[in-house]
Amino acid sequence: MHSSPIHKWTPLNGIFDDTMLTFGKGKAAGSISEIAHIFRRAWSSKKPNYLPVSLKILFFLVMGFFVGSTRAHAQKLIATSDSKEVLVRNTFEVKYEFQGSTNAPLRAPDFKGLEIVSGPFQGSETTIINGHVTKKTTYSYTLAGLNPGTYTIRPASVTYKGQKIFSNPLTIKILPENSSTKTDSRPVFLETVVLDTPAYPGSQVNISYVLHTSINLADISLRNEDQYQSFIVRNLQADENGQYEVINGKKYLSKTIKRIALYPTQAGLVKLRPMEIDVEVPEKVKSKNTSLFDQFFSSTRYKTKILESDPVNIRTINFPTPIPDDFSGASGRLEMESFLSDKKITTDDAVSLKVQLTGTSNPTVIKPPVLDAPDDLTVFPPKVIQDTIREKDGKLAFSKTFEYLIQPQSTGKFNLKVKTSFFDIFSQSFKEIKSPSMNLVVTKGSAADATDEEPDTSSGANYMPFIWGILGLLIVLFGLYTWRRSHKNILPEEQIEELTEESAPIPTPKVEKTPLPEKEIQPAPIPDKPPFSISASAKGKQYLQEVLNETELYFEDKLHIPHAQFRKEAVFEQLQKNGNSPQKIQALKDWWAKVEAAIFANMPLPEGEDDILDQIKDITQQLT
Repeated sequence: MHSSPIHKWTPLNGIFDDTMLTFGKGKAAGSISEIAHIFRRAWSSKKPNYLPVSLKILFFLVMGFFVGSTRAHAQKLIATSDSKEVLVRNTFEVKYEFQGSTNAPLRAPDFKGLEIVSGPFQGSETTIINGHVTKKTTYSYTLAGLNPGTYTIRPASVTYKGQKIFSNPLTIKILPENSSTKTDSRPVFLETVVLDTPAYPGSQVNISYVLHTSINLADISLRNEDQYQSFIVRNLQADENGQYEVINGKKYLSKTIKRIALYPTQAGLVKLRPMEIDVEVPEKVKSKNTSLFDQFFSSTRYKTKILESDPVNIRTINFPTPIPDDFSGASGRLEMESFLSDKKITTDDAVSLKVQLTGTSNPTVIKPPVLDAPDDLTVFPPKVIQDTIREKDGKLAFSKTFEYLIQPQSTGKFNLKVKTSFFDIFSQSFKEIKSPSMNLVVTKGSAADATDEEPDTSSGANYMPFIWGILGLLIVLFGLYTWRRSHKNILPEEQIEELTEESAPIPTPKVEKTPLPEKEIQPAPIPDKPPFSISASAKGKQYLQEVLNETELYFEDKLHIPHAQFRKEAVFEQLQKNGNSPQKIQALKDWWAKVEAAIFANMPLPEGEDDILDQIKDITQQLT
């Protein structure tokens, strides 16, 4: 499927750093209020060269363009036909609907090759809903083709407030009366139309159940349908009106009663059961009398008929190997846009990188792109901040935005790149998408200035030799004092013998010692969860910091990690060695990243502070 190129309004002199406008198919995706906000900021800036006079003139030109284009897009001229195919000399209707005014005259095309049977017929309609007035004008023509062939009806136009608005073109196929040697005898039948096969895991397969009828039906109801067990199913908008077409030489009103998008979840061949519906078809009731008068006034009744579509086989093929490491899980079509919230920050700040992925594959399997960032930048796990899906050009298209929070650890100029890959089902190969290089300049913040201050020893007298001299003298004096005291306490041998003879030993009663029961000395048990001795006055960041400190101390004791070597990665590695499941470790990682983001990057917590404390208590109780 061809996709129109997307053009970006690139930043100019730092003014557009906070806003990115995207244009596609001539329609502005950015709002006028956003543009006005950007210029208001630039206009009110006190920088002398922030907004030159030429840019101010450009502002008025751009705003005029956007206002004019917005008004133009508010009015639409839509062309429709009740038939895609008709037989020669059979009539069909072409209708033009103008939304926005009841007084705009229509300039019809020349309908070259077709004959105007009747028309134009004009009708007007005004609707008021909650004070909002909507006006609509309809022009209709009845046409016929005199010669077989394919005819293109050129766009019609209306003039509204001095500006021409054009409709879409139409294509009609005129068939000869003997276009089929075998005329279809079925008055009504059900057909299954399958697009985009063979499929790949996650790619989109569209199925339409089309009811073709040449008679008037009273009622249609669903009887039975496949459960699509090997697929993820999403409903698409069905065609409520239908169109006439010729099938095997017979004119049918074709109406799509159901459209679905299927996303295969596994490779292999899947056979879908036919859809069954009940239709009420007319049946004439003949009178028992055979007179011509009674036959003319014979009544009609309806009977129920069961219609069944043909069975459908859908083959899903596995991806070829090897699969890239940065594979996003998308197959079919994928586009990527990246946007950095700021290009110049300090070490006190954090920056947000948003990456938007759009495509046609299953959005539930889409993985975040790979961010290539230097080690001096702490990148927190990405979060999904926007996830939408809508129908576009007959297919479902998703839009998913990931946000990466980046915290610098040092100053410098850093380069950021984002990449991902997808499987292109048309070329049947993997394709990689890379974002343009994004430069981030980090300067020193106030917190870094405070922690990096060191005493200045470059000036003044050097007292170190004098200090060492005094210290050596004290050591010598202490040694002399100890030597002299030890010699003073030594007595002659005769004096020692006299003192030994004169001193009689004092008898001491013999006391039997009762042996004490031996007890094994055990270390103090480590609690299952941290005690969390947090001060009652702690609030906000101080509270979260104390909870984080207590958690770190708990894991130091539990996992026997030295304080000097403590880091959270060592905690995760040791928990994995202890046999904890990846889900439990991931819960701890998510909790840790969430608390650090709230402390260091001012990210708001989706839950309260008390919930943060309860969460870590529950997590630690489950870890071994």
